[in-house]
Amino acid sequence: MNEFKGKRILFFTTNPDPYFNESLQRMGAVVDYYSERPNQNTLTKVLIRINRKMISSMVARYHERILEETKDNKYDIIFFIRCEAFSRETLIKFRAYHPNAKMVVFFWDSFVYNKNSEKVYDLFDRAFAFEKGDAEKYGISFLPLFYYDSYSDLPIRHEYKYKSLFIGTLHSDRYKIVTSIQEWLRDKGFKNFAWFYLPSKVLFYQMYLTDRKIKIRDKQIVKYKTLSLEEMQKLYSDSEIIIDVQSPKQIGLTMRTFEALGARRKLITSNKDIVNYDFYNPSNILVIDRDHIAIPDKFLTESYQDIDETIYKKYSLSSWLKRVLLDE
Repeated sequence: MNEFKGKRILFFTTNPDPYFNESLQRMGAVVDYYSERPNQNTLTKVLIRINRKMISSMVARYHERILEETKDNKYDIIFFIRCEAFSRETLIKFRAYHPNAKMVVFFWDSFVYNKNSEKVYDLFDRAFAFEKGDAEKYGISFLPLFYYDSYSDLPIRHEYKYKSLFIGTLHSDRYKIVTSIQEWLRDKGFKNFAWFYLPSKVLFYQMYLTDRKIKIRDKQIVKYKTLSLEEMQKLYSDSEIIIDVQSPKQIGLTMRTFEALGARRKLITSNKDIVNYDFYNPSNILVIDRDHIAIPDKFLTESYQDIDETIYKKYSLSSWLKRVLLDE
């Protein structure tokens, strides 16, 4: 696996993710990695999305420091995932400092939620969106997400500790839908696990008091730490069915979808667009109505059916990186 041998990549993403670096390095690349945010605290994340002007000077200084640190390096590729913190002016500077580098972006969020996308998408040599509607509207390439290659190593069991697993951020009607699914399964005698994440208790109580959709009986179900990849994969290993509930305005498939695919686990999802994908199999994937939960007994008793290996491997991170960065 030396597809990136000899290539030097400057890589930006919002959240620290060593697995991208490891995958690129394993494939032969030399990678310089930076977070696109000056820090990872909740306030900075929120302000970048809803009131950028309040911290624009701090963000600009941080990006100027990166420009200074990297100006003498000769990059083949400058790779951005999300690109929610970079201004047009700063991206133009990166282009000027590294005129021979190919600038590539993957918008890992709907343009509805990341307003910066529509301000900068035209500055890149290659731009991808995981929402079909965004790709069509802005004339960029559509590309779904991926699973980390290590999900393919998880064991297939005859019996699982949990019938269903949900891992995700608490928002919108997600809690209501997930608990409805798991109560349905619990009434049939199955054990389930859910991990609803929020970055702070302050945010939870604000949501609890102002959002009628979030009326949680057991507040202990909300967690204030993210799970590591190893912790997530242990839960996947113990679970037969993964639950996925996307944001109401989102059509693009979530990471849970592709993690379930990689782990060869069944999926219950509210995303109706999944039927248009080449890996869709009704024996493996149940599409539910957000407002009327129903789970056929047949879906719960049938075994997972393997999909074509070419399709399966297509959605691994290593294949995804080649598609994004090497025109494959």
